[in-house]
Amino acid sequence: MLPDSSLNAAYWEQRYAASQTAWDTGAITPPLLDYFVQLGPPDARRILIPGAGRAYEAEYLHTQAGLM
Repeated sequence: MLPDSSLNAAYWEQRYAASQTAWDTGAITPPLLDYFVQLGPPDARRILIPGAGRAYEAEYLHTQAGLM
């Protein structure tokens, strides 16, 4: 494991640039999709999506709110 000091912005930018993102599912993950669906229709709530990565969840919520 790398020391914490090496997990900076440059490290993550290099990982994404080299497509070294094995954790990336390529779409919104089923557990989060299920959670968002049970929330009901879009409203003014705010949701924190930690580690958004490529932001599939944010894109889904944005689309559901009719903003795309």
